[in-house]
Amino acid sequence: MIDLLTPEEVSGAALSSAHGPAFSRVNQIIASVNGLVTGMELVRYADVSRTDDYVEDGSLARPFKSIQGALDAITDASYTKPYVLVAAPGVYNENVVMKRHVRLLGTAGFGVSRGCRIETSSGVALTVPYRDCLVEAVTVITNGATPAEAAVKVVDDGLGAGQFETFLKDFNAISTSNGRGLWVEPNALGEAVICIYAGIDGGPGAPEGIYVDGTGTGAGLIWFLGGGGGDCERGIKLVNGAFAMIGCAVGVNASETSPTAWGIEVDASTLFFLDGMISATNGLQVLNGGFAVLKNVASLGGFTGVPVDTAAGTFLGIGEAMLDGIGSAPWTGWNVLGAGIILPTGKSGQGTTGGGGPDVRPSGGLPIGFQYWATDLAPGGGPGTGSLLVWNGGAWLDMTGAVIP
Repeated sequence: MIDLLTPEEVSGAALSSAHGPAFSRVNQIIASVNGLVTGMELVRYADVSRTDDYVEDGSLARPFKSIQGALDAITDASYTKPYVLVAAPGVYNENVVMKRHVRLLGTAGFGVSRGCRIETSSGVALTVPYRDCLVEAVTVITNGATPAEAAVKVVDDGLGAGQFETFLKDFNAISTSNGRGLWVEPNALGEAVICIYAGIDGGPGAPEGIYVDGTGTGAGLIWFLGGGGGDCERGIKLVNGAFAMIGCAVGVNASETSPTAWGIEVDASTLFFLDGMISATNGLQVLNGGFAVLKNVASLGGFTGVPVDTAAGTFLGIGEAMLDGIGSAPWTGWNVLGAGIILPTGKSGQGTTGGGGPDVRPSGGLPIGFQYWATDLAPGGGPGTGSLLVWNGGAWLDMTGAVIP
């Protein structure tokens, strides 16, 4: 079972009415995971390596030679008549558009070179509906020249609610150029695509690795176990009322070295990030009334970056919210719930309490018992290699009980 945030951890006062529906919807989506079992699937096969002449019928003996050809031949898929399309190892150079009630299952090998691989030189490599679809054990690569030419794009196909959310499982979505790794468009129900064991990377020229747009009706991302972001300006960007639940050992990075690069940008949207890490020039940025909750997450802001910037939004750090990297006023806009532990590392002499650099300890709005690691102190307040400080409601104490000014 997945350990989600509880109402006690995010109270009604802290979680405004604008973000409450997103929090409730996340829990509803996760609860629906157990309802995915349907009837027996009809099996069809695709094998790009077959070059001999025969009439393709999707059988094991006469498989389709392309994934899209196999999908085009499936015209009667439904909730009570689901299909599984088994794709043999190989590189499928095509743009694939998935259908509802069809599961695409890659076979054999591990990694980009040995398994089932969909690759395109232009356009979106793999388009999936936001409901009733499952893609598993597939690597998807785009070489597209624009951000819109994503490796994977989740779209509203106009067919309504269906039965369950779309799942992308044990898969890679990779851009080698300017395309996004994953692009989630708005959909009529404000639903989320669910990614499990997923590696998602935008290209070096892409504005973001993962882009979720909630314009109008909303859209979301549920992502457990995996990692990604890519060599781009934003690892993840949530805009226009989008929401995301990310966690359980997910690492998000934006490896571009630009001083304006951020691991995650939450723009007028909602983020819940549990048990993971953000690594970029700057960590998390919350804009335009956005709302972000980090629970047991390390947000690493590089050597001179800002781990969290919430000047125009709300941030709640719960549990061990470990933050590294400092900049100007790194604690500005913070709202910390619970006895979080803040761990700046003092790189380049920064983030220390003594002569090595400015003291950047948070100074207000903290709960009693909040802990902070001062990198240049010894117990008792003298020079040393580090000492844990605890906030008692009015002053910082080290572990000997001495007040540290």
